[in-house]
Amino acid sequence: MYIVEADYQCCICKTVSEHTTIVSFSSYDIDDSHGRDLDTRFRGGLGLRSMIQRCPYCGYCAPDICKPITNALKVGQKSYQAALQNPKFPDLANEFHCLSLLHQYNEELRQAGWASLQAAWVCDDAENSQGAQEFRTRAADFFQKTIGADKRFAANTVLQNIILTDVLRKASQFDEADVYCKIGIEEVKGYSETIENLILEFEEKLIISGDTDTYCTDDVIPPALKLKFSHNNSDPVTRGWFKSIGRKVHTLRNQKGLTIQELASILFIKPDYLIDIEMGEHIDRHHIWLSNIAEYFGVGLDQLTREEFDLN
Repeated sequence: MYIVEADYQCCICKTVSEHTTIVSFSSYDIDDSHGRDLDTRFRGGLGLRSMIQRCPYCGYCAPDICKPITNALKVGQKSYQAALQNPKFPDLANEFHCLSLLHQYNEELRQAGWASLQAAWVCDDAENSQGAQEFRTRAADFFQKTIGADKRFAANTVLQNIILTDVLRKASQFDEADVYCKIGIEEVKGYSETIENLILEFEEKLIISGDTDTYCTDDVIPPALKLKFSHNNSDPVTRGWFKSIGRKVHTLRNQKGLTIQELASILFIKPDYLIDIEMGEHIDRHHIWLSNIAEYFGVGLDQLTREEFDLN
């Protein structure tokens, strides 16, 4: 991981402040030894602090305070400043909440939902159960409104149902969580031993038992199936297969005229994960995204992963 301290000029008040920036990192910087949480969060090295900046003078909160978000001048409103200084929640959670408010002002429901969920993750880490529940409830509301507007907040409808199920369950909204869980189960009906199928069945049991705890994919996927998605990276045959998948993804992206950042934004995944995939590195860690990539480009997953598949 390469981290630098750099000066940033706030686009709102024009003052300069120093912030920590992660210039680059690799998959080794991510602690995925227990898989990802069922709401897609990866825990470990990078941390939520690196995902947002706060101007210490005017309170503008954004991933990059040099760049304005529409209606960013609303940072001067009493409601925004009150949210930023709310003593009930951790400062970092308040920053994500304020980012969510700015997106809400712009009717950017998907972005508002994810910022709210990130605020909930901060509260999880701080063992602030009130904040975690409030921000999850807020995130779920934005995600539901996104779906109501016939838009996506995640890469596909199955993943949306999994995330909403998990978010609502952890917010103790079991009846609503059950609705999305059942929709998801119906959508994957007929498929067995898929990650999505196993997660939804697991969530169904948690809802029935009234469980609001956090679980990760390792709690769901049995060892035998885990082996199906795990490979020896040192095996030349496996590495060659990984490289082949990466080349295909790279070719498909170039044919669409998309940058890494643009495709990552479309698929709602971190650009660094996509770089890993295109380089044929750690695809066993990122296999959950291959189906989303295949779906976006209109090719079958078997075609994307099959050695003899011709893109032309």
